Amino acid sequence: MERGGVGTSAGFLALDDQSLAEGLSALRWRLDDLLEGGPTLVVDVSGLSRFSSVTLAALLFAQRRCRARGAQVILRRPTARCSELLARIGMLDVFTVQSPIQP
Repeated sequence: MERGGVGTSAGFLALDDQSLAEGLSALRWRLDDLLEGGPTLVVDVSGLSRFSSVTLAALLFAQRRCRARGAQVILRRPTARCSELLARIGMLDVFTVQSPIQP
């Protein structure tokens, strides 16, 4: 799980399948820490082979926190499979999605 700033007003987190093995509480802790850094949280999800319910729960947690402050969560580079899942469950209207990966 890579962390770092993107400019001065956004937090950045790169997720992959291995980093999610730490569980929901570890992911929420990292997201919570990054949310203190600025109005926008960019989460690169290109390293995820699928969106689990745990992943989605953590991202929704971050989105609720951001929205309460007038900010947003941006999902960067989801795979086509992940984008299709987000569309099927109505989450494309909840998150801003940048540059989906083409198959």
